[in-house]
Amino acid sequence: MMLLAIFLLGVCHGRKGLGQLESKKLNNYNQENAENPHQTGKGHRNCSFFREKSRSLNKMATSCSEIYQKGCKQTGQYYIRLGSGRKIQVLCDMDTDGGGWTVIHAHGVTHPEDFRCYNNPVIEGRRCRNAVVKANWNSTWQEYINGFGEIPKELGESDFWLGLENMHEITQEGRGSEARIELYSWGKRSWAKYGTFNVTHQDYGYTLKINNFEDNKDIPVRNAFAGVPENFLCRGRNCPEKRENRKNSKQNGQMFTTKDRDNDNYCRPLGYKRDETPIYSEENKACELSYSNLNCAIEEQSGFWFNSCSAVNLNGPIYRTNPERERQKALPAGMIWATWQKQTSLMFSSIKLRPKNHHA
Repeated sequence: MMLLAIFLLGVCHGRKGLGQLESKKLNNYNQENAENPHQTGKGHRNCSFFREKSRSLNKMATSCSEIYQKGCKQTGQYYIRLGSGRKIQVLCDMDTDGGGWTVIHAHGVTHPEDFRCYNNPVIEGRRCRNAVVKANWNSTWQEYINGFGEIPKELGESDFWLGLENMHEITQEGRGSEARIELYSWGKRSWAKYGTFNVTHQDYGYTLKINNFEDNKDIPVRNAFAGVPENFLCRGRNCPEKRENRKNSKQNGQMFTTKDRDNDNYCRPLGYKRDETPIYSEENKACELSYSNLNCAIEEQSGFWFNSCSAVNLNGPIYRTNPERERQKALPAGMIWATWQKQTSLMFSSIKLRPKNHHA
């Protein structure tokens, strides 16, 4: 009995010693990874914390940038805390241009061969292997406030709009936000960056303030939000003069417009007569003669920060080719960045935000 007791005591001590050793190794591993964040990545146990909605609110990150700074550098779905105390799921791009980007918008397909499945996810009775979950961009004011679509694990899997209220809260955090906008045509890929991207409160129509433009030197796209001087966007019989066209297509500083909330400057009357007949300025006199629709969102079949109407609309319908649009004159302009591809609809676009003080 004495020998059995000694044997069992030794086994217990051995197991305890092994547990202490493993715990020490694990602590050393976590400490090393904390000191060397570049070694963390896929499957790192600490990063799962930011993927769980149930975590304590005061311990949640406020941006993808903060998650990146903590060493979690795998692109994917995470939860963040907004200033109002709400938790939302977001797609974090941890790979592009120093990482730390919170994706607030994605629209379209990242490969031309997937476009057929984008419009028809089920072809000949079979669901397309690379079918993108398509969103309804011709949505209402409240839907654009709340957000819609599915948050994907990576770009190109689904359309989504994070919501105007979420965008407002994100851009109010800390020292403000910078933006990176990805643009894919049917043959090229490029981008634009803005040092300032701010969406105001609902009381101000979720006005967009976007400044400090930075172009892609290799494939310049130019600043579409500043407007275009060309008249190719005008469809009326009496198009404005060249000097007026840039003013009419400048979208920085515009409120958001949807099919049921008209905040744009498209044929906006000076006032109304007693019989509710609109009164136009002399320069907009053509509106009462040529235009039956006075809302850019209805004209373009999507909500956006329109002026009258747009040189850029990243929420517009997608068309495979410009000739297709020319054959069907009733089609809207599409998903355009007019300073780069003029009237040709893009294939894909995304908008990403991160704090101005982000450090890769």
